[in-house]
Amino acid sequence: MIKKGIVSSADNLNKIARIYFPDMDNNLTYKLKIVENVGEINTGNVVLVAFWQQTVWQMVRL
Repeated sequence: MIKKGIVSSADNLNKIARIYFPDMDNNLTYKLKIVENVGEINTGNVVLVAFWQQTVWQMVRL
């Protein structure tokens, strides 16, 4: 499943971010790993989050 969300916080050095989903009552994710080939991500960026399994998520900036 792929969902569109908004970056709540980002740690570009460690390639980790937290995302919220406005269409899901602003539910906030745990810390997610940012895909290696994505550049800097900032708070407020719109991103795609791919749910590969229940516990593995990857994110790509739009």
